[in-house]
Amino acid sequence: MITSLAPSLDHQLQNPSHQKPVSLTKISKGKHSFCSLGPDYYTYTQVDNVPDSHLVLFNKDLALELNLDLPESDEELERL
Repeated sequence: MITSLAPSLDHQLQNPSHQKPVSLTKISKGKHSFCSLGPDYYTYTQVDNVPDSHLVLFNKDLALELNLDLPESDEELERL
């Protein structure tokens, strides 16, 4: 049997009110909790900036479940 010391995702999703919102700006700059879990969970990848690119899909329902701090408008979200 394999056990984990990390809290389950189910537990985190059931208690989003106990956590402060996670900033998408910080996540997009590589500042997030997965970095502390080591190479099995996170690998740094350089992201290329593509001029005139546009956000095609974004799962707002999932973002809210994960307690992400979303910008007020879709335009602000796309700028991240």
